[in-house]
Amino acid sequence: MSSHHAGLYLFILIQVLSNFWPMPIVQATVHVPLGAIVESKNTKIRQVLQLAVDQINQNRTFLPNIQLPTGNKSCCLSANDQVWAIIGPTTSSDVEAVQYMATSVSLPQIAPVASYPGFDNRPSLKYLLRMSPSDYWQSRVLASIIQRLNWPYVALMVSNTDYGINSVAEFQAIATQRGWKILAYETFNIYETENIELIKRRLKNIQKSGVRIIVLVCLSAQADVIINQAHRMGLTSKGYQWLFYDNTITEGRLYSNPPRYLEGAIGMISSPNSNNPTHQAIQAIWNKNHTGNLDLFALRTYDAVMAFAYGLQKLLPNISDIAPTTMSCDKIIPWKHGNLLLNSIKTSVGDGTTGPIRFAANGSPFNPSFQIVNLVNQTWKTVGIWSKANGTNLDVSKVVFMGHNLNPSTLSSGLKGVVFSIITTIDPPFMSLVNSSTELTGNDRFEGIVKNILEELSKSLQFSYKLSICKDSSYGSFNKTTNQWTGMVKELIDQKADMAAGAFSITVNRAQVIDFTKPFLDQGVTMLVSKPKSLPPSIFQCFAPFTLNVWLILAGSLVFTGIVFFITGYFSPFDSYGAAVRRLPLHVNDHHNSISSIPRVDKLRWKRHHNKVLSSTNLGNAVWATISSFLQQGYNKSPNALSGRIITGIWWLASCIIIATYTANMAAFLTIDRLNADVDSIQKLASQSKIKFGTVKGSSVDNFFRRTTISPYYEMAPRMINVPTTQLGVEKAKQGNYAFLWDAALLNYYKNKRCDVVTVGGEFHKDGYGLGLRKGSPYTQEFSVAILKLRQEGFIENNIKKWYDKTKVSCLNNGQNNEKLAEYQEIDISHIYGVFVLLLFAAGISIFVLFIEWMIALWQSIDQTNPNKPQTLSQALKLMLAKFKTAKEIIQNPDYASLSYTKSERISIFQRKLTSPIEC
Repeated sequence: MSSHHAGLYLFILIQVLSNFWPMPIVQATVHVPLGAIVESKNTKIRQVLQLAVDQINQNRTFLPNIQLPTGNKSCCLSANDQVWAIIGPTTSSDVEAVQYMATSVSLPQIAPVASYPGFDNRPSLKYLLRMSPSDYWQSRVLASIIQRLNWPYVALMVSNTDYGINSVAEFQAIATQRGWKILAYETFNIYETENIELIKRRLKNIQKSGVRIIVLVCLSAQADVIINQAHRMGLTSKGYQWLFYDNTITEGRLYSNPPRYLEGAIGMISSPNSNNPTHQAIQAIWNKNHTGNLDLFALRTYDAVMAFAYGLQKLLPNISDIAPTTMSCDKIIPWKHGNLLLNSIKTSVGDGTTGPIRFAANGSPFNPSFQIVNLVNQTWKTVGIWSKANGTNLDVSKVVFMGHNLNPSTLSSGLKGVVFSIITTIDPPFMSLVNSSTELTGNDRFEGIVKNILEELSKSLQFSYKLSICKDSSYGSFNKTTNQWTGMVKELIDQKADMAAGAFSITVNRAQVIDFTKPFLDQGVTMLVSKPKSLPPSIFQCFAPFTLNVWLILAGSLVFTGIVFFITGYFSPFDSYGAAVRRLPLHVNDHHNSISSIPRVDKLRWKRHHNKVLSSTNLGNAVWATISSFLQQGYNKSPNALSGRIITGIWWLASCIIIATYTANMAAFLTIDRLNADVDSIQKLASQSKIKFGTVKGSSVDNFFRRTTISPYYEMAPRMINVPTTQLGVEKAKQGNYAFLWDAALLNYYKNKRCDVVTVGGEFHKDGYGLGLRKGSPYTQEFSVAILKLRQEGFIENNIKKWYDKTKVSCLNNGQNNEKLAEYQEIDISHIYGVFVLLLFAAGISIFVLFIEWMIALWQSIDQTNPNKPQTLSQALKLMLAKFKTAKEIIQNPDYASLSYTKSERISIFQRKLTSPIEC
């Protein structure tokens, strides 16, 4: 109980004279004085003490030959009366003060009401026995009720006394462990109940918090004033639920005649069940001479005397030997048998008016229990039982809630009636100002995705809000120079706003200083660039399918292939030119194997016979043949030798591949007729230097680039050119040569809204948008649950789609549309690298085959039976080389430019025909 009881305490020496009633005495009567400390004005307690003594003295079998004397003396004088124990006083602080004196003289002290939790673990107070359970257990009972009814929020209003503060200390610890929120905690001095304005102020704070479940912890006298004022303020109407501790409702008007407007209130009482026979018997005796029921304090006082009597009963055989020595006010002499009596009382068990009397080892009630009561028809009815041994047994179906609320879960919302100050930043489509011809005020000035979400949340959670724009128009970042946060984060930290709403990214750094709800939108970062424009007309547009490198290598390949084609056609002994050279009438025995060894007429005849082959076999024709076959125009001369056919076949294959690639890419190029974006991924953006890039300065994206260790992001940070706002970033991207790195949710909106920008690349740095609240806000969880519900119902998705579609424009002008551009890519050397490798390989094979052909031709020319022909391989090689040299000289000699014979040459030829056929 509280320590506010002012007044003089009176030490009562309980004593009954033997002549109060006649009784047979077998042996000398032992007088056992029992001291009690009560308030001087508390007549009722003195009467209860007298009643208990009378009942014990009248029961001759209970304590035979024992009398408990009664009388009134001052505390100091009673020390000389050899009291065996002390009962009282009435508050925890007074009990503690008396206990120090009692311990010094080894005198047991039995406190009817001493619920301070600290007494449970105080070895120094070893002579203290308590009839009432610790306030610690009331916290446990309250926690069990809150958990059973699934209420995550409460408000506490407690008196600033030992009883008030100590009674809720354990509950606060339990609430922290289980994640419950105490939305309001109001303490009041007991004298404040005399000033209604102070009480109204406390109740107003609770009302502003929006909590619907209110726990009141104080004595009944103060509770009566508080409840009356709460009723006038509408805090007892439907939708509210009050809970009371035991001393709040176990006496006074709230116990005997509770008001009807409290119908459905819930409380806890550690008093006995009214069906307890001992309670009924004592109440009947009391009613003979008094009016009204015995309250909890009176019953515990009665049981304190009974506990003392049960202890004496166990000591009856030696009762006369353990009487205390004479104590003095001037000299303290401990009672040597005081500990014996203490242990006897502590280990005794018996019936009491509040239930079985039994103590634990620390002097507290052995198994504290409480009735969970419900106010129905102005009567506190038991609806559940809580005990230390068995926990909670609460039948919720029997509970009548205030306002006859059939669904107690509706009380779990602590947001009803709360007015939130919400800070925001203009960033369409999530939050923007309404474009109106009339002047708008308040929340009507705003529109957007987040505005719609706030409206829906306010309806479901029954709160209201006031929107305002952040002064620096930023979401918030940490400034290392000033060591301060900026933007909306700062507004929350400085408690200038209750909530921050907008395209507000959830980041680790922000979450360290403010709270975030679950995200209402998951998204990432992407790039916004100017939309690629149509190609301008160009006379060189036909060359666009291939890069310049490809064209240069292709030209080189034409010349290279022509040279190889020429070499194989010129030197191969089995091709047309080589075969003609082999028929040259030059023999191994001719003088020096030179041109002079052949008669002029034979030279002319050889040249005339092979003139077509000899004149066409040159490097220019070979290159031209290569170009003709590449352009698929054909060529009337095909190689006869294998070496020439290999390079020719591979060149034809390469030509088909290159022409097909060019044709396909040219068709796509002319169909699209647009240039592709210069960059299409974050990796390409990081690896080039032509296009600049950046994001919003001080934003979560900016912090990501500057703090990450992931490549290529951290390399990009020093090169970033940032902008102050989203709108400026979009405008900068529109101008070209700038990639704006920003939230995809916002950039997709601008892509739909405008025809001159487009998003490219995938999303990276995934995060989410959420609502920001002050650190430790009790509302975070409830907002999160409501947001998840909106997501599951599809409200947020439909809301976002509606705003995107609302601003989407058609971009059909100039033959363009707003769809993503089809991609076109020039063919680079890397795409057809294999073709040229194959060509080189074919050239090598052709040269190798050419060497084989020479070896075969030389071997075939050897004839050891004919002295005019080579006898060895070396002679064959020399003769073959001489023929090629002679042929070249004949072709280049101007004397043989004319193929006409002289008269003598014609006669010589005729004569040869007559004698023998010439070898051609």
